[in-house]
Amino acid sequence: MTFIVTMHQDDEGTWIGHCPVIPGLRVEGTTMDEARYRLWETIQERLEEFCEQGIPIKVHVEEMEIPFGIEATRRN
Repeated sequence: MTFIVTMHQDDEGTWIGHCPVIPGLRVEGTTMDEARYRLWETIQERLEEFCEQGIPIKVHVEEMEIPFGIEATRRN
């Protein structure tokens, strides 16, 4: 399976990783690579838990265009 994940760095330099389609899934790392690896591991673990508990894996991903800035004011 392929999952969309997000990575960002907080004000203290810690890298935070999320997988939006799996509620509550959040990891941290001192580097982006570390956070990415922890995210990969945690997604795998969570999927194994879902399978063991018979929870169906439902993933819905879509893109949205959000007007922002000058372009957004022109559309109104």
